Amino acid sequence: AIIEATTQQPDIVFLDLGLPPLAAAIWVFVFEAILMLGYNVAWTALGTLPAKMAKTSQDINWLNVMSNVGGSIPSLLWGTLSGSLLAIPLWAGTSNQYAGVCAICAIFLALAGVIMYRMASPYDTPADSLYNNKPAPGQKKKNDAGIMAIIRGLRGPMIPYFISGVLNSAQAGFFQTLLTYYTAYVLGNPALAASIVTLQSVIGLVGSFVVPSMTKHVTKKGSMVFAQTFNAVSYVLLAIFGTNATVFVVIRCLMTAVGCIPNVTSYGIPLDIGDYFEMKGESSQRAILTSIGGTTVRLGFAASTTISSFALAAIGYEAGVEFTAEMGHSITMLMAVGPAIFAALSAILMQFFYKIDERAIDAYRLERAAKAHQAE
Repeated sequence: AIIEATTQQPDIVFLDLGLPPLAAAIWVFVFEAILMLGYNVAWTALGTLPAKMAKTSQDINWLNVMSNVGGSIPSLLWGTLSGSLLAIPLWAGTSNQYAGVCAICAIFLALAGVIMYRMASPYDTPADSLYNNKPAPGQKKKNDAGIMAIIRGLRGPMIPYFISGVLNSAQAGFFQTLLTYYTAYVLGNPALAASIVTLQSVIGLVGSFVVPSMTKHVTKKGSMVFAQTFNAVSYVLLAIFGTNATVFVVIRCLMTAVGCIPNVTSYGIPLDIGDYFEMKGESSQRAILTSIGGTTVRLGFAASTTISSFALAAIGYEAGVEFTAEMGHSITMLMAVGPAIFAALSAILMQFFYKIDERAIDAYRLERAAKAHQAE
């Protein structure tokens, strides 16, 4: 699944073939859908891989750290390299300028797919093989990845985690959506938005390495509850002091540093839930649970983006219209009050309704690894 998904060709989406507008729109839609399908398959496959490679929760945390670091480095390099890539004479100044840059990215994706395939192959046990799921003569093939499998996955501890994850992503989505408006109209410094994004990338990169050491003494659940509680308090402070640019930057940097904790630990929670089900003698459904975990991000961001857009219209914001002090106050409240409520609810759900003994899960993983070693 990893190599198949990561060798998709994103440059095809933006390739200009001189098509009329409607045909071009259909072209982009179709190939963007294929690209996103491949991306999500790869994301799910990579998300489940730590469960096979790791023996303990700490191993999973470190694997997630390396994944975050691998994703952060290109983001930091892009600002430096993008100009040079766009200026390559082969496509500079043409309508295929962006497609050319995407073609270079596609080459790196293909190489990464081959590398990941070789890394993942030793962990593809016979039980994971699609070829072992062939039905017996006269029997229909059982679908283990349909809508009913997803519904079955939303049970037990997955329910509070799912809702908490959606709320967590929603509070982050509000910030990302409104950041440009906030820095431009409330703080009067449009360039600050880019600086905040860069600072977040740097802090996230450095902070990820600290998280596994912290989680030796704090559970995944505890770290997420702490981070969301901290976010809720920080948003309240933004509502009070956020019109000062320095205070805003300091608070946001602290939120990003604390946010490194759930950024690393949250990806391991669906795997904990899968092993919890397995420990009880049920199907682990790791791929399904990981996919559901990824859905929380998309649902949360989609909801917050939609709400933010309608809220901006409701307060009277419109491009070209004179910006008033009342609008500035309203944007500050949108940036703070709603996300504070979402963050607080996310923490409450995890604290009181998510009930998994992570130490018992770790003990089970060690026992499972020992049995697998003896069977070799």
